[in-house]
Amino acid sequence: MIQTEREKNFLLRAVQTGMGLLLFTPLIFWSGFVYPHSSTKTHFVLFVAELTVLAFVWLIWKDPRRLLRWNSVGKTLLVFLFVLLWSSLIGVDPLVSFWSDFARSTGSLLWLHLVAIFFIATSVFQTRAAWEQVFFISTLVALVVTVAHFLSLFGIEFLYDASFGATFGNSTFFGTYLLFPIFFCVYLFTQARKPFLRWYAAVAFLIFVSVLFSIDANAAQMSFLGGLVLLASLLLISLGASHRQRTTGYAMLGSLLIAFLFVGFSLFQPQSAIRQYFIEQTSNARFAVWDMAWQGIKERPWLGWGPDNFGFVEQDYYHPCLGSPACGGEIWFDSAHNALLDVAVDSGVIGLLVYLALFITAIVQVWRPIVARKQRGAIPAILTTMLVVYFVQNLTSVDGVTSLLFFVLVLAAMSSSDSLFPHEKDFPVRTTRTPGIVPALATVLFPFAFLFFVIQPVKANRLTTEAIAPQVVDDHLRAYERALNGSAMGIDRRRYFLASGTADILWVSPRESVMGVASYARREIQLAENALLDTINRPHRDLRSYLGLGKLYQLEARLFDASLFQKAEGILKEAVELNASNPLPIWALASVYLEQGRVEEAAGLTEAALALNPDVTKSHLLNLVILRYLGDVQRLEQAVERAKEAQPAFVTKIDEVVSMKDLEAVKVDWLQQFYP
Repeated sequence: MIQTEREKNFLLRAVQTGMGLLLFTPLIFWSGFVYPHSSTKTHFVLFVAELTVLAFVWLIWKDPRRLLRWNSVGKTLLVFLFVLLWSSLIGVDPLVSFWSDFARSTGSLLWLHLVAIFFIATSVFQTRAAWEQVFFISTLVALVVTVAHFLSLFGIEFLYDASFGATFGNSTFFGTYLLFPIFFCVYLFTQARKPFLRWYAAVAFLIFVSVLFSIDANAAQMSFLGGLVLLASLLLISLGASHRQRTTGYAMLGSLLIAFLFVGFSLFQPQSAIRQYFIEQTSNARFAVWDMAWQGIKERPWLGWGPDNFGFVEQDYYHPCLGSPACGGEIWFDSAHNALLDVAVDSGVIGLLVYLALFITAIVQVWRPIVARKQRGAIPAILTTMLVVYFVQNLTSVDGVTSLLFFVLVLAAMSSSDSLFPHEKDFPVRTTRTPGIVPALATVLFPFAFLFFVIQPVKANRLTTEAIAPQVVDDHLRAYERALNGSAMGIDRRRYFLASGTADILWVSPRESVMGVASYARREIQLAENALLDTINRPHRDLRSYLGLGKLYQLEARLFDASLFQKAEGILKEAVELNASNPLPIWALASVYLEQGRVEEAAGLTEAALALNPDVTKSHLLNLVILRYLGDVQRLEQAVERAKEAQPAFVTKIDEVVSMKDLEAVKVDWLQQFYP
C-alpha cells in the first residue's frame, strides 16, 4: 500500500511538473530554428505535452480519483476537435491541415495536444490553491518577458531579438498574451488569501498594463479597456448586495453590448467615422482579407477548407487591393485576422458553431454556482471577462501557440469552477479502475508518437537553418536534402524558404564563382526543384512553390542550360492561369521574358498587372523598368506621368528607375526584383 501511494504521488508530481513547465512557454525560443519566436514554442509544447500525457495515463491507472472530469465544456471541446480532424481529412490539403507550418503551427496536431492539456488540467488541478499557483507562476513568467521588453528599449538584449514584441517577435502576439497575466493578477488580487500575493498582483498588474499600452497592439488595448467595463458590470451582478446594484450591473452590461454591436455594424459602413479610424490605425488590408475569407466560406460552407489552409483561399480569391498602399503594401496572408472568419474558413459553419459553443458552455459552467446556488463571488466575473476580452481582441487579430495554450487553460479553469469556490464540495471519489492495457499500450505507442510529432519536426527545423549555414559542400548538400524532405511539419514553407535562399545567393554571385562549383550548385538547384515539384503536384497547388520553381528554372537556364527558359515560362504561365487576379506570377513571368529579350511581351505582362490594380506600387515600378529596356520614350513618359499621379509618395523611386544609366549592368538585379 505504501509503495502504491508513493507511485501515485510520484506520477502526480510528474504530471503537475509537466503542466507547470507549459506555463514557461512564453519564454521559450531558440535562434537556431526557423521562425524562432513561434516554432520553438510549438516544439516545446508538443515535447512537454507528450511526456505529460504518458505520465497522466499511468496516473489514472494507479489513482482512479484522477480520471477525466466530464462536463459540457470538455464535451464541447471534444466535438470541436472532432470537427477539426474531420475538416482536416476532407480539406483542400490534409497535410497542411494536420501539420501546419513553423510560422503558425496551429493545425490539428497542436489541437490534439491542447485538448489533452485541457483534460489533464481539469483532472490534476482540483483545488482553489492549485489554480492560484497556476495563475501566480504564469504572472512570474510574464514579468520576465516584460523585463526583456523593457531592457530591449535601452538596447540591452537580455533575450534574443526582444526589441519587437519581446519573446514573441510580434507586438500583436505579445499584446494578446499580456491579456492573460493581466487578468490573472486581477484574480490573485481579489482571491488570494495571503496579503503578499495581493500586493504582488497589484504591482504586476500595473506593469503589464503599462507594457500593453507601450506596444503596437491596438486590438488588445481596446479589448482591455472594454474588459474593465465588463468586469465592473459583472462584479455588480455577482456581488451586488442590493437590487439596485445588480440592476446597475445589468444596465452597464446591456450598454456595453449595444456599444459593441454599434462598433461592429459601423465597421462595415463605408463612410462611418469608426471605419475610417480603423483604417487609419491599420489599413484596408483587414477588409480585403475578410472579403477573401467570406468568398472562401461561401465556396466550402459546412466543413471549410481545413485548418491553416487560408493561404489557398488567398490564392483563389486574391484581392487586388493587396500590395497597394491602401492595404499597407502587404501581399501574403495566412490568416483572416478574425477568429470567427478563421474558424469558419478552417472548419466551416459547423466548426464555427461549436467554437462559439465553447465560450457559451464555459461561461454557463462558471456561473452555475452563482445562479443555481445563489452564491456570491467575483471568480465568475473575472474568468468570464478574461474569456470575452480574448474573444473580442481576436476579432481583428490572430492566434499563436501561446495564446491558444492559455485559452485552453482558462477553459479548464472555468470547467473546474466547483474547485474555485471555497465552500464547494470536493470532487466525488472514483473507484472505476482503468484497464492495465491502456497505460501499457500508451507506453508502446509513445516512442513512435514522440519520434514523429516531436523529434522529426525539431530535426527538420534545425536542418533548415544548418542547410543555409556555411559548411563543407558535401555536408551542406546532405543537410539540404534532409531539410527539404524531412518531417511533414511546415514542409511546403520550408522548401520555399530553402529554394529561395539558394536562388538568391546564386543569383547575385559572380558567374565565375558559380562555375567553380558548378556540379554542386546544379545539384542543389535540382534538389530544390524536385522538392517544389512534389509540393505543386499535391491537389491544391501552392503559389509560393510555383514562384520558387520558376525562379530556379530561370537561374539554371542562365547559368547552365538555356533550354530551361521554356520550363520557367511553362511553370509560370500555369501559375498565372491558376491565379488570374494575382500580379505575383505575372511579374515573375515578365522577368523570364525580359531575360530572353522578349521585352514587348514583358511589357504586355506588366501592363496586365497594372490593370488588376493601378494602385500597386511595385506594378508601376516594374512596368517602368520594362519600358526602359524597351526604349519606347513616348510610352515611358506616359507611364511615368501615370505612376506619379497614382503613387505621389514614391516619386523619388520612380525618378531613380527612369534615370538608370547602364541598363545592362543592373539587369540581373532587376530580374530578381520581379520575384516576391
